[in-house]
Amino acid sequence: MRGRDRLFSVFLVALAFAVGARAEDLQPLPGKAACVAGPTALCLNGGRFRVEIAWKDFDGRTGAGRASALTDDTGTFWFFDPANLEVTTKVLDGRAVNGNWWFFFGALTNVEYRITLTDTVTGARKIYRNPAGRFASQGDTEAFPAAAESFRVLVFTRTTGFRHDSIPDGISLIQTLGAANGFSVDTSEDTAVFTPQALSAYRAVIFLNTSGEVLNGGEQAAFEAYIRQGGGWVGIHSAADTEHVWPFYGDLLGGGAWFVSHPPIQTATLRVEDGTHPSTRHYPARFSFTDEWYNFQTNPRNAVDVLLAIDETSYSPGSGAMGDHPIAWCHRIGLGRAWYTALGHRSETYAEAAYAQHILGGILWAAGQP
Repeated sequence: MRGRDRLFSVFLVALAFAVGARAEDLQPLPGKAACVAGPTALCLNGGRFRVEIAWKDFDGRTGAGRASALTDDTGTFWFFDPANLEVTTKVLDGRAVNGNWWFFFGALTNVEYRITLTDTVTGARKIYRNPAGRFASQGDTEAFPAAAESFRVLVFTRTTGFRHDSIPDGISLIQTLGAANGFSVDTSEDTAVFTPQALSAYRAVIFLNTSGEVLNGGEQAAFEAYIRQGGGWVGIHSAADTEHVWPFYGDLLGGGAWFVSHPPIQTATLRVEDGTHPSTRHYPARFSFTDEWYNFQTNPRNAVDVLLAIDETSYSPGSGAMGDHPIAWCHRIGLGRAWYTALGHRSETYAEAAYAQHILGGILWAAGQP
């Protein structure tokens, strides 16, 4: 028997480097299902992740690992290759670190192995491979976002000015995002919800294409207190054409950046200015987008973290051209968080996967999620 084929190895968790292993993203599975453990599958991280392992030796023989749970976050896989009398043990460890799920594995073995990790919340999958005869560990901080804590958001759609036909599409998108990401969605045009008690039920309030003056003095006071005490606000498109005479709302928007004008709908080039934010990190550095491009009363840049800006040389901005032209941004206000995007005029926009991720990232950030 070859010496290198007679290896017994135990994986040591939490190594600080990665050698020889690689991860592959797979398309999400249709739908989602709860994790079911079995002889060859582990359920880790409270049952959110299903981990399966398969192996192949130098002679082409294949098999599956035998799984044993150790704790809620850890488990082992055992291989036994009877032809080579080889036994290999691998320990897998999943834990939430900095808002992401860490996945570690490693081995020194003549067996090449493949580990398939399925997120049963989102249906997303990744495959990790390690070549035969290599020692490897993997800490994948970008594997999957941490499971969102259950919370509620309010989608507020009252208009006293222009009313967008895309409002129902926006509501449908946010409801779909909530169902897929563990948060509940209420919708209303009734301002009676703007009381301290009613607002306390929500982690964030979403102004979806609101317009005009929509709240009275008492409702404004309740909403301002809600934000300053830690509530979240998401503004979409004509949320910037709302409450023009309320000073706090100008601060909430960011630097008083109310809508003032727009040219006809056009395709323009957007530039990502913050590629680390959850609402923009999926976009390429520059990309094209078709929308109704707002010009703003002031440039909010000095008051906010600009996420996206528009290249005014890529379209005709009209008489309201700003030069430096932020188009999506976020900032903190008191203990609360405010996130705004000017994208969202057209119904078609709400069917775009990249835009859905943009809105999801904004909601989760405003709601204080990792």
